Amino acid sequence: MALKNIIALASILIAAVSCSMEDELINSAANEKQAAEDGIACIALNVHTKSLETKAGNSQNGTGSAIGDGIEDCSLIILNDDNSVYAAYDGLAIEGGQIKATEGAATPFFVQAKVSQLEARTFKAMVVVNTTKSYAKCANLTKVQEVVLTDTDMNNNVKVSQLETLTVTGKSSLAAALAAPSSFTLTVQQITAQVQLEQVNITSWKADTKAVDVKIKNITLVNRNTTSATILNDAANKSYDNITWAIDNDDEALPVLTAGVATFAGVTDKPYFNTFSNATPAAGKATILRFTLVYDRADGSTEREFEFAINRPNADDFSNDTDPQHDYIKSGYVYKVRINATLTSNSIDVDVLCDTQDWIYNYLEVNMEDVR
Repeated sequence: MALKNIIALASILIAAVSCSMEDELINSAANEKQAAEDGIACIALNVHTKSLETKAGNSQNGTGSAIGDGIEDCSLIILNDDNSVYAAYDGLAIEGGQIKATEGAATPFFVQAKVSQLEARTFKAMVVVNTTKSYAKCANLTKVQEVVLTDTDMNNNVKVSQLETLTVTGKSSLAAALAAPSSFTLTVQQITAQVQLEQVNITSWKADTKAVDVKIKNITLVNRNTTSATILNDAANKSYDNITWAIDNDDEALPVLTAGVATFAGVTDKPYFNTFSNATPAAGKATILRFTLVYDRADGSTEREFEFAINRPNADDFSNDTDPQHDYIKSGYVYKVRINATLTSNSIDVDVLCDTQDWIYNYLEVNMEDVR
C-alpha cells in the first residue's frame, strides 16, 4: 500500500514539473514574440532642392532678384498609412542637406518610431522649408495642407515636398536602431513664383533719330497673390494686393537712345516680385505687370502707361484648356519679362515677351497681350 502511494505521488510530481516546463516554454516564446513586435526604428531624413537653371545652364542661386535655393529650417511631418499624423516637428535645422534638431548639431535628427522586427511598417513624410508656420498640432494631412502660408513665407521662398513613402523595420533596441538608421531624401519645390524685369529694349523707328531720353517709371505687379495653402498646386483661396517697385532713374536710368537702339539690361538689384500661384484667377484677378514709359519728344515730355497680363492663356475665351503653357502664374516658375518699345514719330509702341523657367528646366517664350 505504501509503495502504491509513493508511485502515485511521484507521478503527480513528474506531471507538475512537466506542466511547469511547458508553461515556461510557452511564456518564453510569447515574450520573445512580444519583444520582436516591440522593436524600434530610427529614421533620418535629408532634404534636396531642385536647382533652377537658365536655358544656358547658369544656376540661379542665393537671394537678390532670383528665386533662391537656400534652405535654412523646416517643419517635418510623419504620417501613418491613413494620413493621420504620427508625429510633427517644427523649427528643425537643415545643414548640409541633413535635418538636424538644432543648428550645429553633430548628428542628424532621428524620428524614433515603434516598429515590429518581424514586419516592415510604412509611413509617409513631407517637409515644409523656410516657413514661419506651425504644423505640430495638425491631426491629419488635410489639416497640414490647410495651414495658410502668407507673404512672410513667400518672401522666404517657402518650399514643400511631395509625400515620400518610408518603409522601415524595427531593431531590438534603441542603440541598434541608432547604429543602423533608415535614411530617406525628401525633394522640395518652390511654392513661390517670381516675376522679374529682365530687360527693356528701346528701338527707334528710323536709325538717324536724334538722341531721346527714355525712362521707365514705377513698375507695379497688380493682383499679386499673397496667400497659399501648404500645397504645390493652385489653392482655391487667394488674397490679392498690388506691389510697386520704385525706380530711381538717377541710379537705374535707361540709357539714352542713340544710333537707333538702346538696351537696358538692368542693374544688380533688378526689379522683381514674389507671388504665390495664381494659375486659376478669379474674374478680373489675373496677375498683371503695369509700367509707365516716359520719353522726350520735340514738343515736350510724354508718358504712357501699359498693362500686360503675365502668361495669359491665348485662347479667345482665355481658358486654360487649349494651351497648358499659358496658365498665368504657377508655383516654382520664374517669369523673366522683356519690354520691347519702338519710338515712332509721335508715339511709342510696346510689346512684352516673357521667358519662363520652371523646376524641370522647361524653357519657353510667350508673347504677353495688352489687357486693355
